[in-house]
Amino acid sequence: MLWKAALTRRISRMIFKCRLSLTSPARTTPTTTRISIGKGNGKRSALAASGAASVVRADNVYLLAVFFVFFLLVMIVAQVMVMRSELSASVAGEWLKRLPQEQSRDAWVNQLWFCFQGRSVCPWQPVAGREKCFVYSAYLDDTASNNPGTGTVRVIGVAKTKKPDRLWCQLGWATNGTANWIAVPAQIKAIREHWNLRYSAVFILCPLSSKNWPASHPRSHPEFVSISTSEHPTMPDHDLPIRATSTMSEFNATHGHWADSPTGNLLPIIRYSDDPEIRNNPKHQLSVCVKPLHYSFNRVDQLIEFIEIHRLLGVSHFTFYNHTVGENCDCVLRRYIEQGLVEVLPWSQLDVISQKEIRTEGIFASLNDCLYRHMFDSQYLLMIDLDELIVPRTKFTLTELIASTLLANNTVAGGIHSSANSHNGYQIGAYYFRNAFFYLSWPDDPGVHSAWSATASSRHLDLISLRKTRRNFKLHPHRIRSKYICRPRAVVEVGNHFVWEFRAGNVAAHVPDSLALMHHYRTCEFGGDTCLANPSIQDRSAWKYGDALVNAVRRRFEQFGQYCPTLLPFTANQQPLRTSMATIATTIANATTTTSTLSPFSS
Repeated sequence: MLWKAALTRRISRMIFKCRLSLTSPARTTPTTTRISIGKGNGKRSALAASGAASVVRADNVYLLAVFFVFFLLVMIVAQVMVMRSELSASVAGEWLKRLPQEQSRDAWVNQLWFCFQGRSVCPWQPVAGREKCFVYSAYLDDTASNNPGTGTVRVIGVAKTKKPDRLWCQLGWATNGTANWIAVPAQIKAIREHWNLRYSAVFILCPLSSKNWPASHPRSHPEFVSISTSEHPTMPDHDLPIRATSTMSEFNATHGHWADSPTGNLLPIIRYSDDPEIRNNPKHQLSVCVKPLHYSFNRVDQLIEFIEIHRLLGVSHFTFYNHTVGENCDCVLRRYIEQGLVEVLPWSQLDVISQKEIRTEGIFASLNDCLYRHMFDSQYLLMIDLDELIVPRTKFTLTELIASTLLANNTVAGGIHSSANSHNGYQIGAYYFRNAFFYLSWPDDPGVHSAWSATASSRHLDLISLRKTRRNFKLHPHRIRSKYICRPRAVVEVGNHFVWEFRAGNVAAHVPDSLALMHHYRTCEFGGDTCLANPSIQDRSAWKYGDALVNAVRRRFEQFGQYCPTLLPFTANQQPLRTSMATIATTIANATTTTSTLSPFSS
C-alpha cells in the first residue's frame, strides 16, 4: 500500500505543476519574445505571441489529460490487485492460515477425514470467490420425487445477503478410480431471517435433471458436490477422498491436492434411505435442535437440567452445534455422546463476525441444517434454546400432548380449525406455543422444597425451572417470541420463532395456552430492572417434574463426576481426583480414536 500512496503523491505534484504552467504568465513571456518578428510589426508580433501561448496551453492541457488517464489506470490496476488478493485468500489453502491458533490445519483435516468416511460431519469450508461464502452440508432433497436423477441438492451455507457471487454446482461421481463432473447453475436463496446484515444463511440449490446430462455420465444421484464461482473450473479427475482411506496420512496426502483446488470445498451429499420402511418409521419420535453454543458456554448445571427435563418431556435425541464450549460442558457433552443421546457438530470455522456480519453465529444455518439432517429419522423436531422449556398443562410429556390432545381435538391452525391432523385437505406441519417470560431477577419461590437444591453428597443443585415460578401475566401472541414443534417432512425452511415455509398441503397450529406454554427463563430484554414492574402471576406448572428431575440430575452427577470433577461436591477430598484425571485423559484419548461423534471437539 506504500507504493500506491507514493505514486499518488507524485502524480498530484505533476498535475499541480501543469496547472501552474496554465495560469502563470511568466512562463509564456520567453516564448513570445523568441517568436517576435520585428520592431515595426507590433500587431503581427502580438498575434504570434498569442498563438504561441495557445500552443503552450494546448500542450499542457494535453499533458494534464494524459496524466489523468494514467492516474485512473493506476487506480483500476490497484483495485484489481486487491480483488485478486481477496480471491486467493478465499481459497481453502489460504483460508486455513487464517484459522485461530487452536484450530490448526491438522485439526481441520482431521474433521474432514471423519466427514468423508461418513463417521461425522464436515466443518465449514470456503467457496473461492470475491466475497466471503461458505458451505457446511449438502442434502439430496427428493421429497417430491424418488426417481433417480431428479430432485435437488440442497446445500446449507453462508453468502452475501444482497448481490452475492454467481455460483455453480459441480456435481461429482467416483467411478473406477476417476471422478466425473457435471456443472449446473446454482440458485441462491437467502434464509429469511437475515436482519439485513451483510451475510446471511442461505440455501444453495442445485437442480437435478438427468435428461439433460451427457450420455457418458451416470444417471444415478451424484455422490458429492463442490460449489464454485465459475462454470468450468479445472476439477481433479482422480478419485476423490470421499472413499474411506485406511490411515490419516493417506487422507492427508490425498486432500493436499484439494486444499488448493479451484473451488476450495468438497461436500459429500447426504442421502436418506430409499427404504419406505425406514422412512415411514423414524428412529426418534421427538428430537431437539439447539442453536450454536457460543461465548465458551460453560454452565454445566443449566446444560444437564435442560437435557434431563426434556428427556422427561419425551425427547430422545439432542443436536448441538459447537461454536465455543467451555471445558466443563465439553466434558459433560462427551459423556452424553457416549450414551447416544447427544450429537455435537463442529461450528467454529465460520469466518464471519457474529452480530456485525451475520446473526448470532449463523443460527439460521444451524436450525435448517438440523431440519434436513433429521428429516427422516425424527417424527417431530423441537426448535428451542437452552433457557426455554415447553410445559404441557394437561399431559406429562409433549409426545402425549401431541398424540392424545392436539391430534384428537380441534385446534386453531392459521385461522382454520383442524381435526384429526387434517382439515380441508391440509395437514398440520407445526405447532406454535406462546411465550411467557420468567425473569431471573424476580425472587425465588419461597415454597421450593429444600430437597430440590441439595444432593445426598451435599452438592448444590441449581435447577432454574423449579426455583423461578413467577412469570409475566401478559403472554406474547403466537409467532412473536414463540417456539414450535414441527414435522420435518412438512417443512422447507424454519426460523427462530416459527416456520417460514411449508411444503404444499401443510399449515401451522396455534396451541392454546390452556394446553401448553413456553417458559422462557431470562433477564430483562432491554437491560435494567424495568421489566420487574410488569404484572405477574405465580406459575408452578413445572413442579410436577420436580422429584423426577432432581433424581435424574443427581444420577448424572454421580455418573459423570468421575470424569468431570466440577460435578463432585465442592467439599470433597481432592486427592482421589488426581488419580481419576489420568483415567479421564486415557478415556478421552481412546474415545477420540474410536468414537466418530467426538470429532467436533477436536478443534
